Amino acid sequence: MLKTLRYGWIVFKYSWEANGIWAVVTVLSNVYENTLYPLIQILLLARLLDIFSKHKVHSINDFFGIIAIYIIATLINIIFSRFSDVKEEFLLERLMALLDHKIIKKLIELDPATFEKPSFQSLLAQIDGIKGTMQAHLVKFTNLINYVAKFITAAVVISTIFPIFIPLFIIAAVPIYIAWSRAR
Repeated sequence: MLKTLRYGWIVFKYSWEANGIWAVVTVLSNVYENTLYPLIQILLLARLLDIFSKHKVHSINDFFGIIAIYIIATLINIIFSRFSDVKEEFLLERLMALLDHKIIKKLIELDPATFEKPSFQSLLAQIDGIKGTMQAHLVKFTNLINYVAKFITAAVVISTIFPIFIPLFIIAAVPIYIAWSRAR
């Protein structure tokens, strides 16, 4: 986990350098779409069921707050979803362009005789392969942040209802993360 976090942080810094605040917006949109929006839906459904169970007669005023929050949450989800659809590839291309720029800047400083060595040619091929690996590390880092947000959300929900299950929840989460990190 520490290796994923460290490499992810390094790649995220490069992404920040290439894309600025949009790097943070990408991570936040992923967390909102996968964690916060479903939580909001569940909370609103629970509130709706509470209203149905407490009152025999219902008016539109009983549901107005729930409807307004649901519409706002859905609009935010649509905005983040469209952002991901439209901007994500563009932001990744900007990151790759920044990496190419840094590589070219370093290559310009080298002696021309260095380019003729076969060992250097294989090193150049490895450098080209690293860009795809950096992209994978950025995805892993985003997923790690998303899993932490899911864990915290689930812990808060469980702790309010069943505080005794929190240690079990923590123990159950560790093997899942280990399996996830080894599968990658």
